[in-house]
Amino acid sequence: MIELSDDDDEPSFRVRFVKGKSIENNKNYWEEYDPLKKSWFRLCDECRSKVCKASDCLCKIHYNKENKPKDKIQLKSRNMKTKLKRLDTKIKKKNNNNNDDDKQIIPLETINEPKIEQMQINESLPIVISVSTSLNRKQISQVKEFLTKFHNDSQSVQFTCESQPDYIDDTTTHVITNDYGSFTTTVSKQIIQACVYHIFISSFDWITASIKQSSIVDQFPYEILRDKKSIKTCRGIKQCRFDKLPVFPSLYIISVECHDGIKSMNMTRDELIEIIELSGATLLNDFIPYKTLIILCNSKKEMLDIKKQNDDNFLLINEKQIYYCKPAFVFDSIVKHEVQSMEKYCCNLFILFQMNKSSRLEIFPDELFLDLFSYIPPIELYHVWCGLNSRLNSILRSVRISFDLIENTLANTRSLNYFSQQIIYIHIHVPYKSLDLSQFSNLRSLVVDTQLTHEQLDAIRPTILPHLERLNFSEWWDDKVPLNDVIFNRYSSSEQNIPWIKVCHLPSVPKYFLCNTQNLSYIHTMIFNRIYPSDMNTILSLPSLLRRLKVTIVRWMPDTSLSKTTLPENYQHKHLIHLHVTMNTCNKLDDLYPLLSHLPCLRYLYIACDSLTLYDFEKLALELSTRVPWLQRFYCSFKQTYIKDIKQLHCMNPLFRHMRCKKVEWSGGWHYYCVTTENI
Repeated sequence: MIELSDDDDEPSFRVRFVKGKSIENNKNYWEEYDPLKKSWFRLCDECRSKVCKASDCLCKIHYNKENKPKDKIQLKSRNMKTKLKRLDTKIKKKNNNNNDDDKQIIPLETINEPKIEQMQINESLPIVISVSTSLNRKQISQVKEFLTKFHNDSQSVQFTCESQPDYIDDTTTHVITNDYGSFTTTVSKQIIQACVYHIFISSFDWITASIKQSSIVDQFPYEILRDKKSIKTCRGIKQCRFDKLPVFPSLYIISVECHDGIKSMNMTRDELIEIIELSGATLLNDFIPYKTLIILCNSKKEMLDIKKQNDDNFLLINEKQIYYCKPAFVFDSIVKHEVQSMEKYCCNLFILFQMNKSSRLEIFPDELFLDLFSYIPPIELYHVWCGLNSRLNSILRSVRISFDLIENTLANTRSLNYFSQQIIYIHIHVPYKSLDLSQFSNLRSLVVDTQLTHEQLDAIRPTILPHLERLNFSEWWDDKVPLNDVIFNRYSSSEQNIPWIKVCHLPSVPKYFLCNTQNLSYIHTMIFNRIYPSDMNTILSLPSLLRRLKVTIVRWMPDTSLSKTTLPENYQHKHLIHLHVTMNTCNKLDDLYPLLSHLPCLRYLYIACDSLTLYDFEKLALELSTRVPWLQRFYCSFKQTYIKDIKQLHCMNPLFRHMRCKKVEWSGGWHYYCVTTENI
């Protein structure tokens, strides 16, 4: 190369002939002028291309032809990162002299240097790239940068389709995807297409390494070996590139019934059919005899519909060799380069259709029976399912029973006696004098809407119903024996320390609470349908572990009211954290405010009331901030209340930020407005 100074003018001719006086070989040669570098370059004597060095007389291509090495070479491991052993597979060589498809197998150890250069990226061959859908926008932009940087006159680097980078056809040479560790990737439409087209699948790290080194680096250390779910010794994806033989034998006849394609892979039905044909299988038609037929369906419902349609049309003969599979069977066989077992891809309901008998309930698992029996009334379980066989009897004995006694019949009595040890819930709607509560030792919840006998009341005690956790009486009735005295007071000394009822639901506060509260210490939740303002002091003064309280406070006081219990000013209830109050008093919320000062552990408060004004909300916000500043959640339902600008409430207290003013429609065209935190 002969350089020119900046002062020299450019030559009139860009090519000149030079006599070899100052060159070692003393031959004449041609030179070409480069206007960018302002210098002359020697040209090859054979093809007039640029030479590698100024002292050479031939270009790289002609130099390699005249200096072919005759000795064998020693291959080195290409993967310098993890030093994984490359597969000692067979490399197939195309015979350029013949037009047939015969291929010669050459061992990897005996390949000469020109063949190794063909295995690496040959700069004279074009690189056609497609990307997988696993790449994000930033990665795709880096792939475009790779194309722009290395595409030139001597090396063609481009997308298979510029407008659709993930498009793949038989001209594609490389597919770029993400490496999820140990040279694995997720299965996508592009990966499956690359396997059936025998395309090189590379990690995205190949792109970044080439851009960083400003040259196209060796691709083999970045080759994807297998899919993410395969075992570590699998090399299925890599084997697809070497082995040009199809995965499926032609005896595999496949019928594609996925009319909507594979939505999870964004694959159309036509693309699925093309993949099946390239994998070696044969598509079903009316003229092909088959020994094994595989029908691909997306879901169990589609499988059952297709099977019913085929059975009605008598299209299928010899059903023992017909399998209704999911498309994953084809995909896994391709990426693993081995036909997989069809059993784990077939629908289990297909086995039911192969049975000779129309109904075989015995094949259902026990868990399905337990779920089925939970929807069947106990009377039907006893009269229909009991006694069929020993297995069903054993399953019936494991079912937890909930019983609603809405009538007094002999059938109910027999069912109660049979499932007595399995009943966990009883709701008594009508008088049932023959009912013996002492036989339900595993009872968890008891709801009573009617009057009980003395024997039934006497059975409600810890020694007889040790697992009872919820007791619900919807109303009182006139009886000489006080109900609560029978239930709570008639304990022996050995019973008083037994943890028992956790939830107690009563219509009102009984007089018994004023005289004996020792046996209420284990109750965590109390619900009262109607109490008076003075009863709240009585409830809070109980020495119990009460954590949740739900009450409805009414406006009138009874004529013979309970003796009022007043709380000391410094009294603090140490356990109550959840309070649900419905105020139905004439002074709205004024009876509630003094009680809040005695609840230092309160975290959740629900208030329901009617007809509040903006002034009432201002007072409520002040009282909550002053008396319970530690409150975490506030819920409300204020009916017959309309606030035009709800943002005024949001500014009063942070607890009011979820309030909404909603219009509630009634039948007949009536409506009212409600300020609430609930979804109506």
